[in-house]
Amino acid sequence: MREVEENIKSGKVVVLDFYAEWCIPCKAVDEVLNEVSRYFQDGKVVFLRINVDVESEAAEKFEVFGLPTVIVYHNFREVKRFSGVPRNFSTELVRLLKSLT
Repeated sequence: MREVEENIKSGKVVVLDFYAEWCIPCKAVDEVLNEVSRYFQDGKVVFLRINVDVESEAAEKFEVFGLPTVIVYHNFREVKRFSGVPRNFSTELVRLLKSLT
């Protein structure tokens, strides 16, 4: 949780991936995030995974009510929240991250 807060306070673009091991759609989102993260290895975007079964207080703090949930932060504020596996998730996420970096 501390790492999450420190990265958000850094002002960088932060992608928070809330998941659970038992969540099948979470695995699909994880694959997309792994692919997208390869394009943003310059340190301007930080990708963090948060297992809600282990970090339940983080899920509460960020008001995560369903899985998977991906939240993008920039300049200390939430910019976009994705719930489930949106149809064009990869394309939309890349477009958003490019616009923020």
